[in-house]
Amino acid sequence: MNNRLGLSLPALYIGGGMAAGLIGYAGYSVADLFVRLGSTAIEAILAALSSVGVAVALTAIAVLDTRPTVRGMCGLLLVIWQLLTLALVSFAGVQRASALRVEAFAEVGRVVAVLLPALALIPLVVVPLAAREAPNRYPSAAAAAGSYLSFVVKALAIAASALAAGYFGLRRGMPAEVAALCAVLLEGSTLWSYLRLTEAKQRRDIFDAALWALMLMLFGSFIAAVSVETVATLARVDVPLLRPLREAGDVLFVSATGLTVALMVVTHVLTALIDVRAGQPGLIEGLARVVARMRADARMLGDAVRGKPLPSRQGGGQSPGSGRPIPPRQPSLDDEV
Repeated sequence: MNNRLGLSLPALYIGGGMAAGLIGYAGYSVADLFVRLGSTAIEAILAALSSVGVAVALTAIAVLDTRPTVRGMCGLLLVIWQLLTLALVSFAGVQRASALRVEAFAEVGRVVAVLLPALALIPLVVVPLAAREAPNRYPSAAAAAGSYLSFVVKALAIAASALAAGYFGLRRGMPAEVAALCAVLLEGSTLWSYLRLTEAKQRRDIFDAALWALMLMLFGSFIAAVSVETVATLARVDVPLLRPLREAGDVLFVSATGLTVALMVVTHVLTALIDVRAGQPGLIEGLARVVARMRADARMLGDAVRGKPLPSRQGGGQSPGSGRPIPPRQPSLDDEV
């Protein structure tokens, strides 16, 4: 008789017994490690459950669930938790052999024992979120895992570049809070430009997409240069390409707040006034229509200020410079009076 895994019943019993023994040994090793490092019994048990227990749960979900989104997320997390569990069990074996002094790792061990239950909350949150996605969003579990991994890499890159930008400001004598503010502002502006570029592509707005792409390249290039300079400084490596750019980089980083606000205002105004969608008139014609509309509105405002009567729109017509029809004015009580 075969089960869902395709194994015969004797093979399933033998494999299950071996797996249970290995899981028990791994859990005992992790718990014993943290007890030796000075943690309480409750903290040691929670650490074992948060490492070995989570790895077992992820394996079971990845095997039993058939949705690519859930299997991809569980597979990605399983790699991380397997490496974590392997490191803890290996360290427990080395420490049990008295090759390392317990006192040297006691403080670190207690901190890790407290952090492990908090890390276990990550699978408890992201796996149900992956289960809520459409099952046919990805063709396979590998595609889903690749998509999730790309999101993690982007998040890590943003965090690393923010730290590098903050250190860049600290090296120039800026207060810590000001350096952190500039770093967060630059990273937030980059992320904002990326999201607005995605929105413009969905709306098929050529002008907005081009402008937000330019903003993204400006912010991304500056943050990349700052990150390279920071890592080169920490590694004591001289990069010849960055020598002529250091002074300009210092000025731009100090002026990050003002320049970011100015670029945001200019970009917002231009994208609000100009709307050139794919399949519609080109950029030059769109700009010409905007300018013509603004001139017509300014001329009408000037006539109203000088007391001249406004042109009648009874019966409809076209707005000057825009080419768009104007609906006829509806009669009111003032006409009858």
